[in-house]
Amino acid sequence: MEAYQHFAIYAIVTPLFVAVLIPIIALWKKNWAMPLAGLALSLSFVLSVLLVPKVRAAGYLSYHLGSWEPPFGIEIRIDFLGVLMMVLISSICLIVAIYSLRYLAPVRPKEGKTFFFFGEEMEAGKRPIYYSLYLVLAASMLGFVATGDIFNMFVFFELMAICSYALVAIPGTGLPIRAAIKYMLMAVPAAIVVLLGIGLLYSVTGSLNMLDIAGRIADSAYGQVIVVSYVILIVGFAVKAAVFPLHVWLPDAHSKAPSPISALLSGLIVKMGIFGMIRVTYSVYGAYFASDLAWIVNALSWVAAAAIIYGAIMAIRQSDLKIMIAYSTVMNIGYIMLGFGLADVTALVGGAYHIVGHALAKACFFLCAGSIISRSGYLKIDDLKGAARKMPLTCAAFALASLSIVGIPPTAGFVGKWYLVWGSFSTGNFLLGAVVIAGSIMAAVYCFRVVYYMFFLPPADGAWQQVAGEAPASMLAPTWLLAAGALALGIFSSWIVPFLREAAESLMLLN
Repeated sequence: MEAYQHFAIYAIVTPLFVAVLIPIIALWKKNWAMPLAGLALSLSFVLSVLLVPKVRAAGYLSYHLGSWEPPFGIEIRIDFLGVLMMVLISSICLIVAIYSLRYLAPVRPKEGKTFFFFGEEMEAGKRPIYYSLYLVLAASMLGFVATGDIFNMFVFFELMAICSYALVAIPGTGLPIRAAIKYMLMAVPAAIVVLLGIGLLYSVTGSLNMLDIAGRIADSAYGQVIVVSYVILIVGFAVKAAVFPLHVWLPDAHSKAPSPISALLSGLIVKMGIFGMIRVTYSVYGAYFASDLAWIVNALSWVAAAAIIYGAIMAIRQSDLKIMIAYSTVMNIGYIMLGFGLADVTALVGGAYHIVGHALAKACFFLCAGSIISRSGYLKIDDLKGAARKMPLTCAAFALASLSIVGIPPTAGFVGKWYLVWGSFSTGNFLLGAVVIAGSIMAAVYCFRVVYYMFFLPPADGAWQQVAGEAPASMLAPTWLLAAGALALGIFSSWIVPFLREAAESLMLLN
């Protein structure tokens, strides 16, 4: 076995190992938590990037834990979409971890006024716990997209959920704890539903390896059980993905969590639910897709259209910046779901591109919001009037990310929506294509309203006068890296689209 075949398991295990070490080392060196976390995530990112050419050359990579052959052993199986998600997860987790360094332990400037989300309590007692949970969360996401075993997919998914609840509630105050409980009350029944679906699959196939299940259900006589198990799995993953109308946990969790965690929730964690839906549809149920399951997937495209309109309307109505961004996520999950529901290669390319573009832009949004809140204490959109006079770089990053969320060229958001419209029209779904365009117009309303307030309106009397200025460089640099990434992915889309088209074609071939 060549060395690169171990890269995937090393990328998953390294953050887990360091997550165990951090609380122990923190007994003596609390300040080592972030450097250790950054080192582990950097290694995962490098290993994920090194896997890209190997996966593209071979089509997939398979690693058997303990040298046990599947279906009896656990398999790590990485395809085009899986390695793309590994790179996305490891890169954004690393960027947000760097941002967290000063967000969690800010230094009060010599003059001026500043507000801190956690203050000394987080610096003294909770930072090692935060980074330990953070690394377990990152590792569970990497494991979720890399595993070839459907039960291990469930295990990683629940590990991810448990860490998410804790990180939403980690401020220890009333609203974050209430948001975490609401999140848990929705997600735990969804987990039970997913486990029930896996149990039904196992009852008729006797296997948990996804590739093996796909071969066995093609010859199965239990068609109705298979269809029921698919519906159950889709509903369970839809709750986790905050697909409208199962999204009710999302606005509170995303708005009340610490801003770095909000960035991960919106940029990555809800995407795991979508990834789960795509993975089980094409990798497990491919044999049933064209005959018995196509109507379910097609129905999801209309649910996605409703999510786009609903999310946009709710975002426009909001007066709180982070709640507005949260409802924008509901809307953009609709775009990704539309690419999945149309079951067309071009639309899948658009959906996959939007996964990446939205992750970068929305994580940037929440980091901008975190910087503004930490420096000024302002949460309301009306209070952002004149913000660019004190925080021009943060506001400029927000404006650049807004271009991508709206879908204005040459940003990544434009490329994703272009392929979604193209896929809608090429399959004869002109109304769905029109919804994509209408959604972009509505996104312009809520995004550019904030940008207009920041740059073109004067601050209210007394507002922003005592704000010291820009966020620290360690918070600005990650924010701008995400904003620049959303722009670069649009400019250099010709490098990315062929890879995503290969990913979409490989998924469709499974049917």
